[in-house]
Amino acid sequence: MKKSTILLVSSDEEYVTSVEGSLSRSISKSFRLEFITDPEYLKKYFGVPHKIDVLIIEEKLLSEVTSNQTVGKTFVITESDRVGANLISKYLGAQGIIMLLGAQYMTREAGGEQIGTQIHDVIALSDPAFKTVTAIALSTQLSNFGKKVLYLSAENMQSVSPFTSDEGKGSVSNETQALAVTSIINGDIRGLDTLIAKGKFDYIPPFAHFLSSYGMSAATIFSLAEAIRKLEIYDEIVIEHPFGFGADSVSRLEKSKSIVIISGQDKSACDRLGMLFDNTREVADNCVLVCYPYEQTEPDYLGGFDTDRDIICERIERKKPESSLADLVENKVFRRTAEAVL
Repeated sequence: MKKSTILLVSSDEEYVTSVEGSLSRSISKSFRLEFITDPEYLKKYFGVPHKIDVLIIEEKLLSEVTSNQTVGKTFVITESDRVGANLISKYLGAQGIIMLLGAQYMTREAGGEQIGTQIHDVIALSDPAFKTVTAIALSTQLSNFGKKVLYLSAENMQSVSPFTSDEGKGSVSNETQALAVTSIINGDIRGLDTLIAKGKFDYIPPFAHFLSSYGMSAATIFSLAEAIRKLEIYDEIVIEHPFGFGADSVSRLEKSKSIVIISGQDKSACDRLGMLFDNTREVADNCVLVCYPYEQTEPDYLGGFDTDRDIICERIERKKPESSLADLVENKVFRRTAEAVL
């Protein structure tokens, strides 16, 4: 996932040097920490729109911040003795910045808040079959990073057995598992062991019939993911969304902090992507893109779409015969996507 940006701007290179090491060790890896000391580079930087979650800036440089920048919080570095909720005394060094930022920005070692289970939503604008491959391969790569992962499918008609572990092939979920889903959502977690199968990562075996046959929908799986997230027994939960954008999916994506979008490079796919971003600002702010299928000889409209966003994490070429999941993982395909969402 594209990381949130913390930008420190000061023309005092000695000050920046004195705080850089401590901040780099203390700020959580969920944030990208950037420093600017050169006034000329600052003008070039602000010449392009950026989304800056936290701007820490020297008081005399405040006028340089242009209106095309999207800034969340602003803290002002001052040499005076003034006190304020957004003022940082230069004489307090890195500790002054750390105190104002608060625990949510810090590593655990620096007294930061513990990060709970993350949910990653996988959607597709084209090639719905590749959506399943993406979700399964992403789950595998996350587990290769040492994460405890749960994969969930919100498709009405499910078929993931070819991608799961050997011992899981052929197993299906039925009425017993459907009842366990309802119980877990309602707070009774005793059915969790009945519901979950284990392989390289944990997963719910595909249901033998449509989800709707058991009185369930995509919204049911989204609620299940939230219920399991609160238990904090997994590091990551990967949800494969149904193809298309039903009301349940849109509602879920508007709350999601980590979205993986599979899109082709053709103009129609980019037009659909633009419509998605225009209608759901949260998706644009919290997504990464996987370009598939990618053809080097074809026009890359997706690359043009991404010029100012920098959210494409992988371009994957279609190969014939199609690579197996094992081949994809062995060749480190989707590794960069896994790195991006962590």
